[in-house]
Amino acid sequence: MLETDAEARDTDGRRLAYVWLNGNLLNETLVAEGFALAVSHPPNQKYDQRLAHAQDRARALGLGMWNPRQPMRSTPDEFRKQNGKEGERRKEKGEKLLHSLYPFQLPIAHRPYTQFLILNS
Repeated sequence: MLETDAEARDTDGRRLAYVWLNGNLLNETLVAEGFALAVSHPPNQKYDQRLAHAQDRARALGLGMWNPRQPMRSTPDEFRKQNGKEGERRKEKGEKLLHSLYPFQLPIAHRPYTQFLILNS
């Protein structure tokens, strides 16, 4: 089941929703296992505290992208803020920014998903 919050779509027209499966908040499950990041999208903040708590727990336990053998030391947003000028220089040169977004070369299965896209809606 999809549950919407204050705004049902983002500025690009994509549907924004919390995904419930068998009574469990799938968004929270993915964050709790370290496979997604808790990212606030105001005014849609109904489960922000719940998702932030799940992320803190995953980070503390070293789950998914927070694995201590291949840690993600900062979120993509934190990384971009810290390294913004370098990213802009690469963008101006036409270089790919994949390394900037995933500086620690996380395996494909551990790359974070910050949005859920619902197709055909």
